[in-house]
Amino acid sequence: MSLGDLSQVWRKVGIKSGQPCIRGTGVLVEIVVERFVTGETIAEIAEDYAIQPEAVLHAIRLVLYARGINLDAKPAAAKVERVTVVER
Repeated sequence: MSLGDLSQVWRKVGIKSGQPCIRGTGVLVEIVVERFVTGETIAEIAEDYAIQPEAVLHAIRLVLYARGINLDAKPAAAKVERVTVVER
């Protein structure tokens, strides 16, 4: 798996309790991703925090990578199995 360039995301012990932040802003990655998951666009989030959209995307990629999801990977072929419906 590849994370790509994540230079805009950083963490440091003693700053925001060591949680990952957008570099130079103190904006927590967790907050950025939470807002994205609830339906806000990358552009809206970037505008609200006056950060580059790439920084928002890097934060999202970091969390997905930590959960084992690689945006760079080619989708796996879908495996279709036979399903039997049983009425009760």
